[in-house]
Amino acid sequence: MTVVTANGSIRTVSDHENADLFWAMRGAGHNFGIVTSFKYRIYDSIPTWFIATYIYTKDKLDAVFSALNDQNNNGNQPKELTTYTVFALNSSISNEPVIIVSLWYAGPASSAHPYTVPFLALNPLHTNNDSVPYPSLADAVGTGVNSPVCSPGMSVGIFPVGILKFNISTNHQIYNLYSELVTQHPEFAGSVVQFEAYSMSSVRRVKAKSTAYAHREDNLLGSFLAIYPPSSPASLSDDIAPLYGHKMRTLFHNGNTGGRTSINASTQPSNRPLNTYVNYAYGDESTEMMYGYETWRLKKLRALKREWDPCGVFGWFHPIR
Repeated sequence: MTVVTANGSIRTVSDHENADLFWAMRGAGHNFGIVTSFKYRIYDSIPTWFIATYIYTKDKLDAVFSALNDQNNNGNQPKELTTYTVFALNSSISNEPVIIVSLWYAGPASSAHPYTVPFLALNPLHTNNDSVPYPSLADAVGTGVNSPVCSPGMSVGIFPVGILKFNISTNHQIYNLYSELVTQHPEFAGSVVQFEAYSMSSVRRVKAKSTAYAHREDNLLGSFLAIYPPSSPASLSDDIAPLYGHKMRTLFHNGNTGGRTSINASTQPSNRPLNTYVNYAYGDESTEMMYGYETWRLKKLRALKREWDPCGVFGWFHPIR
């Protein structure tokens, strides 16, 4: 890749040239420079993606997350499959928050069918199936630049945490907390709790020490996505959003017990750190939460930051400290 560094110089960065900077760019690149060009390994695109969406009420929570855990298989779900689940409000279906499960499959509906069966068996209140070409995928699943979450005019804050397995008992607590928030503070009606699952097999094939990215042991990503009008009282952004965001993140983390579906004080691991996906980070996380807890990794990152950006030119977005 070609990188413009903090002093304005243009550097070629690769395994063989400026190798330490190449290591840092893969996981913490926004701290070190602006990429103006790159060479990337590409693959033939999948012409058609299948999307299935299922909506359930709270009484199906246990069964839904049990099916999601089975399908994720500790991060080993099929590489073609992504599942994106949320707690959200949908007043046309229920006065209480609903559970929306979306399956995105890189291939035709016939190939995706085995992965839809467990969710159809739960008798969802609403089902929607669609097949779209790859260029339309982002818009179809609600993550395009014109999607509501990316639209101007709303304040957004995310509170993420890496987890091992969906803890069903914890998810009940998170559901109740989310329900409390949107009931007592209707300005947050557009907010959601997110549960993301991807195949992690290729992520884990990359040697942990070969790049700056630290959290390769996480199987899943949980987060609270706070969305509210910017014209709302300052207390919403200053107090309410982080109050509920941190509560939900703490619940996610405390329920991260290596796969057990119930939790108590004797089973909570004391050595499992709270990992944060840096692209989602709210902004008050520690350097360790975003970039890893290993002493050698932080030492190397901080040394490279001093070398390549001593004045903190690239310091506006979750900087290395």
